[in-house]
Amino acid sequence: MNGGFEKMFGYSREEVLGRTTFELNLWSNQNDRTEIINQLKQKGQVRNFEAIGSKKDGTQITALISGEILTHNNIQFILFTIKDITEQKIFEESLKASEEKYKMLLEFASDAFFQGDGEGNFITVNDQAVNLTGYQKDELLKMNMKNIFTKDVLDNNPLRYDRLMNGETIKNERYIIKKDGSLISVEMTSKRMPDGTYQSFFRDITNRKIIERELKDSEEKFRKAFITSPDSININRLSDGRYVSINSGFTKVTGYTEEEVIGKTSAEIQIWADVSYRNVLVEKLKSSNLVENFEAKFRIKDGRLFDGLMSAAVIELNSEPHIISITRDISDRKKADELIKSSEANLNALINNSNDCIWSIDKDYNYIVFNNFLLKHILLPSIKNLLKELML
Repeated sequence: MNGGFEKMFGYSREEVLGRTTFELNLWSNQNDRTEIINQLKQKGQVRNFEAIGSKKDGTQITALISGEILTHNNIQFILFTIKDITEQKIFEESLKASEEKYKMLLEFASDAFFQGDGEGNFITVNDQAVNLTGYQKDELLKMNMKNIFTKDVLDNNPLRYDRLMNGETIKNERYIIKKDGSLISVEMTSKRMPDGTYQSFFRDITNRKIIERELKDSEEKFRKAFITSPDSININRLSDGRYVSINSGFTKVTGYTEEEVIGKTSAEIQIWADVSYRNVLVEKLKSSNLVENFEAKFRIKDGRLFDGLMSAAVIELNSEPHIISITRDISDRKKADELIKSSEANLNALINNSNDCIWSIDKDYNYIVFNNFLLKHILLPSIKNLLKELML
C-alpha cells in the first residue's frame, strides 16, 4: 500500500499489512468484492468498477477500483488502484436531482416550453407545448420553430436569432398555427443558453386578447357616448370637485369650454347655485356610490340659474375616486309642470265657482269630478232625503 491508501482510508501501514479487507471492514457491500473477484478470475483484470467502501472512522466513500492479477516468484497477487470519486458522485447526484427538479418544473409549468438547437430544431418540449399546439411530443421533436408560425407572421415579425446571440431576452406577441390550422395568440419569451441552445416559453393570451378587445370596444362606446351626448357629462375628483374632463354637452348647457374648467373646482366656477346641493350629493355617493335623479339648481357661465336632473356614480381613475355625472337641463320641464299645475288650479277654481252644475262620471256612472254648486244644491239634499226615508 502507498501513502494514498493511508490518506484515503485513514489506516496506517502498520494497521493494514498482514490483515484482510474483511478484517479491516473496507467493503460496505461484500457483493462488490465478490463481483470484482469473479471478473479477475474470468478476465485477469477489472477496470473502473464502482464500489462503496468504509474508512477507518466509519464514513463511506465511493471509489473506482481497477485491478489485475500479477505473478511474482510463482506467487499470484492482485494489484489494485483505487480512485476516490466521492465528491464527483455527490456532484453527479446533485446535478441529477437538479435536472429532475428542472424537468418536473417544466412539466408542471403553466406555459408551453420549447428548447431548440442552434438551428431552431426542437430537442425538448413539455406537456403544455403539446396542449398548445395540438401536436404530439414525437411530432414536435421532428419540427423546427419556424413550423409553428405562418409565413405572414414570420415575414412581419421574423425570429431574431441575431439578437438572441447577443445575449438579449426577447419577449413579443405572435400568432402560432396549431395542428388543426387554427391560430392562437401567444406571448413568446426567448433566450439563448450558455450551451448554445435556445429556450422559449409560450403563454396562451387568447382570453387576455379577447378581454382587451372587449375593453377597447367598451371604451370606444363610452368615448362616443361621452362626446356625442346632448346631456352635460363631466368627471370631477371626489375629494375637491376638480374637473378632469367634460363633454360638448357640458359646454352647450353651461357655456363653459374645456379650457375654462379643466383643473378648476366646481366651487371656483360656482356652478352650484347652492353648495349644499353638492354636499348632499357627495354624502349620498359615499354611502352608495350611485345617485339617480338628483334635482339641483345650477349656475351657468352668464349667471343664470337652471334646474338640473343629475345621475352620478363613483369611479376609480389613477387609483383615486372621481365622480362621473350626467345632468339634464329640466328648466323647461319644470316650467311646463308649473304651467300645468297653474292651469289645473285655474280650472278647479272655475269649476267650483260656477253657478251651474258641473260633473263627470265614468262608464259605471260613478262621479269622477263634481263642483261645489252640484254638491250643495243636488247631492247633499238628495243624501238628506235618503237618510230621512231610511230612518222612518
